[in-house]
Amino acid sequence: MRPVRDGRASDRRGDVMEDKKPISRENWRHQPWELKQMQALSLDSKKRMSERRIDGWFEEFDDDVYLSYSGGKDSTVCLELVARYCASCGHNLHVAFCDTGLEYPEIREFAEYNTNRVAERYGIDISFDRLRPDMNFRQVIIEYGYPIISKEISGYVYGARHSKDKKQNYINRLKGLENNGTYSEYRQRYKKYAVLLQAPFEISNLCCKKMKKLPAERYEAETGRKPIVGTMAEESKQRAGARAEDKRGRTDVGYASKLRYPDCRVSFA
Repeated sequence: MRPVRDGRASDRRGDVMEDKKPISRENWRHQPWELKQMQALSLDSKKRMSERRIDGWFEEFDDDVYLSYSGGKDSTVCLELVARYCASCGHNLHVAFCDTGLEYPEIREFAEYNTNRVAERYGIDISFDRLRPDMNFRQVIIEYGYPIISKEISGYVYGARHSKDKKQNYINRLKGLENNGTYSEYRQRYKKYAVLLQAPFEISNLCCKKMKKLPAERYEAETGRKPIVGTMAEESKQRAGARAEDKRGRTDVGYASKLRYPDCRVSFA
């Protein structure tokens, strides 16, 4: 079965019906109203949608798939769902844990322990790869700056200070203006953070990129595997927006997820 375009159509039980369009970025994007519709479905419907996307992912990439596992609640649910699917279809499973050095010792131990537990429970082979960044947290802070307030705000401050081609756009955003300099009601919320431009230290949103995203991208390039990631759209506006806009070309599995194709990423939410 090919991947279905989740959220586009459903029967009376909330099950998503398959359309016959080929897999593509366009087919896997969700509009904001579709995301709300999917989030309103029953738990059983959400599980079925996720299972169908898992099936589509393995159908497309066979065993060249891995689960990005943090040891948190969302990716632990992902691990159970994907492992159950692999057990029923005869697939092996690869699990990658990004060890940044900032995780609690209990989380670092639990990630590997739980992966082994799930492998034993479902009777499948699961490889566990521990990824590490090239830079530690102290090195990232010294070279790029502190993450302040949020990744979004830190990114605006860093861009306003260092961007080569969009510097004025970032400055305008922190002034409550559109990119063309006109008033923006929505961006008034950012004006209170303009004072950070005067901070006597560097501020950036690059910590996550350097310590998590780059190790994962390197792993994907080395193995050719496509990631399954567990996130919740309701946790932040940026995550919900990413599902609608799909700026980074990812793929969601489930009622609020994103697809990255052909450099794919599947997320549960």
